[in-house]
Amino acid sequence: MHADGPHLHLRQGDTARKIALIHPLNVRKVDWIDYVLQVEAGTNTAALNTDELGDKLAAIRALCATSRTGLAAKAAHELTVAFVPTDQVPVIKPDTLQVVSVPRQHVLDCALKRKAKKGVSMYVAPQSTTRSKAMKRKAASNNNEGPARARFKHSLELSSNESDDEPPDQFAAGDVDLEEDKQAVQRQNRSFTSASAGITLPSVDTSGELRSHQATTFRPTPIERSVHDAIGHPSHTCKEPQFILEYEQQARENTVDAPPVLRAAYDFSFDVRGLSVMHFARVTRAIRLADPDASVNMVDFSRKNIIRPAAHTPSYMELMDALMNLRHFGIGFYNDDTASVLQAAVQFMTSLAEGGEPDRETTRRLVLWINSKLGRFRGIILSSGLADALHVKDEFHISDRLLCELLQDQQKAVLEQQKAEIAALSARVSALSGAKPQGGASGRASWSQKQKTYPKSKFDSVMEVLPKKGSLELCMKYLSRWGGSPDKCVSEKRAHFWPKMLMETCVP
Repeated sequence: MHADGPHLHLRQGDTARKIALIHPLNVRKVDWIDYVLQVEAGTNTAALNTDELGDKLAAIRALCATSRTGLAAKAAHELTVAFVPTDQVPVIKPDTLQVVSVPRQHVLDCALKRKAKKGVSMYVAPQSTTRSKAMKRKAASNNNEGPARARFKHSLELSSNESDDEPPDQFAAGDVDLEEDKQAVQRQNRSFTSASAGITLPSVDTSGELRSHQATTFRPTPIERSVHDAIGHPSHTCKEPQFILEYEQQARENTVDAPPVLRAAYDFSFDVRGLSVMHFARVTRAIRLADPDASVNMVDFSRKNIIRPAAHTPSYMELMDALMNLRHFGIGFYNDDTASVLQAAVQFMTSLAEGGEPDRETTRRLVLWINSKLGRFRGIILSSGLADALHVKDEFHISDRLLCELLQDQQKAVLEQQKAEIAALSARVSALSGAKPQGGASGRASWSQKQKTYPKSKFDSVMEVLPKKGSLELCMKYLSRWGGSPDKCVSEKRAHFWPKMLMETCVP
């Protein structure tokens, strides 16, 4: 650790290098136990992240601490590389930076402090392979069977003061090893509190808290990581996904994004993957008062916290507000190329409303169209790359095929509705005209219908047989004894002439 940050020192042969660790969150410091056991060696980083690796290292260390000699069977079963105790492993002495090769078992024993009382150094290779304590005691008992019995008999005859003296040197090594084994067994079976003390300490189970913390952690899939690496902001490189989502959630001023929305925005999961532009709409106080039960867990970034449905029939202003929030969010969350696609969508929607704001039905179709374009952008990234996906921003045009089809379907639906309304109105008018009118303004129609039921009068019979001049009927006043002038006739649609003959019906 230096003043300007953490560094990693590497040495190979006579060459030494110093590497600065720019992103310490992705660096995991290992112990000597992890070094000699090679925990999770050869595992793909896509299948095991840094948090899972830390849990694995802690579990292996705990298993090794339970064994007093050798390597625990459970720990050996968890290793990806077989542990060979006699293999030589290089270690660097911290004072002289000298590389020394020592057995793996020797480093493991020193790391577990099994040889601390004997003054053995990890950086000093053992002179010879040491035998186990059990073999030592067995050999000592076989070689010194007579003196041991004599010593036991002699110790019974000694006084209490004499028996407390130090034993002879020839039995010191065996007694020390036996005493160490006894103390080790006593430490393993020793309780922390005395039963006679009557003091009970409350036990706290942290396993549930650990499981809940792991359940709320966002762990993206390899496909999600590949998409985010292509469209993510350069400042997010090599950062933990959980850190990115929590920062973006707390850094927004105009809107507070829910964890499911941030999780879907991590890899641009628009359209069929559930994310919509309307998920970035501002949640006002009135909306919260209208639906107080619609609460979201703001600390759970796991997949069990699913995305809630967005607004189905938004207005044009609500859509523009959501698009502006998405663009503001994308400037800090995505790179400049991806932000340009969002900017193209905002410019198109602004120009579309110059002739008038669209209604809610048109806006609903525009939301579907924008979501499909953003989903298409993500699909091209996976298939062809970001360079080809940038052509999607040229598709934000009024002549786009999908947009034309959506608007045409809307016009067809409107025409069908109007035809149905006209047909219903015509049927209603026909029903009213066929019914018998009663009083009021329809009195004249009723009187005319009554007149049609009466027999024809003499006047009507005369008018039917009078000669005509074209479409004009003959004026009867002109034929009467009083006569009449054409200029003073009561009707302009009457003809004034003397016919050659008249029917008998016309003669009084």
